[in-house]
Amino acid sequence: SMLERVLDLCQMSLNEKGIDVTTEFIGVDSSTSVRCQEVKITQVIINLLNNASDEIKAMSKPWIKIIVTKDEKRISISVVDCGKGIPKEVQERMFEPFYTTKDIGEGTGLGLSISISTAIEHKGSLYIDNSWPNTRITLEFPTNL
Repeated sequence: SMLERVLDLCQMSLNEKGIDVTTEFIGVDSSTSVRCQEVKITQVIINLLNNASDEIKAMSKPWIKIIVTKDEKRISISVVDCGKGIPKEVQERMFEPFYTTKDIGEGTGLGLSISISTAIEHKGSLYIDNSWPNTRITLEFPTNL
């Protein structure tokens, strides 16, 4: 239900950019519950969606897939987009406060630094999965804090 609310908030903007959004749930059903600070986790997911949509909006047939997986101990929320990854030099700095690749006036460079702080606060992590052919960033934390 948390992800549904996030998508409700972002859907209009994503539709205006022509971005197709899909979801995949592995080990998760409607009865799944996770203890977390929902507002903060929602902010992280929205930030990841906004960053992805900003990077792919000019592509033909842009898409974003949200993959949620859960096992006995951890939940992972991955935002995957049709981009071809993040350059190494950007990856090295992208979680630093005030670092941005966006044009002046389009970003503060705080979104990912706040997001990684939220992940750590939830005893988890936020990382780039370079094993995928597309851009994939994953938020992972224990299901029971």
